[in-house]
Amino acid sequence: GKTGGYQVQIAYPDGYTSYQSFEVAQYRKPEYQVEVEPLAERVIAGEKGRARVRATYYFGGPVANARIKYSIYSSTDYSARYKLEDRPDYYAYFDSWGCGDDDYQNSSGDFIAEGYAVTDSNGEAVVEFDTTAPTRSASGPIGNEYVDKKLRVEAEVTDISRLSVVSSGSMPESTGNFMLMVSPQSWVVETGKSMPVEVRAVSYDGKPVANKSVSLKMLRFP
Repeated sequence: GKTGGYQVQIAYPDGYTSYQSFEVAQYRKPEYQVEVEPLAERVIAGEKGRARVRATYYFGGPVANARIKYSIYSSTDYSARYKLEDRPDYYAYFDSWGCGDDDYQNSSGDFIAEGYAVTDSNGEAVVEFDTTAPTRSASGPIGNEYVDKKLRVEAEVTDISRLSVVSSGSMPESTGNFMLMVSPQSWVVETGKSMPVEVRAVSYDGKPVANKSVSLKMLRFP
């Protein structure tokens, strides 16, 4: 059939008629591929994130002077903490500890920025974007501003023939190069008694972090 807009009309036995519209577009087989490669293993919140976008024809040549529109999305990454925490005994009969919610982890996330770039003679361009350092209230409890995040860089590349190809890559974002684990030794404390708390500093590759000063502040919730 021909390209363009179409409408389907459905007549029911009771005399009711409904309509549904759709459009048929021309299909063009992609002639090149796009890759998005983070330039750092981890982005510290407040620093700039950087990624390389590379476009190459399937026959091997670079896609030079192509327009790039890139969009940045951010989503909470709970799996980062699960992977570093000790697996509790009561969870021993589950196999999914540390896996997180795949559907949630693979979601698009919240849009935070966009920009434009052009590929060079090698079919590449480095895109750069800002991240926000967390700020906390002097009196209130810590919220989600210190939770690890996953940044997704989505790049839409359009060549001189106006053919567009979309690809994406992701990178973790955290407030530091290690994570703090705070575990009270008891969930019920008698008034006037001390409350023992275990504090652990763990790097993101699972190794203990030594010789770091730690300050503790206890807040009472209503």
